[in-house]
Amino acid sequence: MLSYDDANLLLSETIDQLQEELRNYAAKPDAKPGFVEKQNKLIANLTAAYNGIQIPDADVWQVLGKKMSEMRRIDPYLQGFTVF
Repeated sequence: MLSYDDANLLLSETIDQLQEELRNYAAKPDAKPGFVEKQNKLIANLTAAYNGIQIPDADVWQVLGKKMSEMRRIDPYLQGFTVF
């Protein structure tokens, strides 16, 4: 399973790569408008998904998640956490 940062990076790089490939394809004289439109929609949807999964203060939540995992390894009977 990818970490939050790795998943964000992978999605961002994928979007960038698709945009670059589409720009190159669209510049060709025989580019099919339907394909360009379909790819633009795909890129727009991926961008919306990327923007939707951005979590404010994600770095703080990641540290908390790691600490909770460490505590569970120390005490496997731990039932829950309270964060103040």
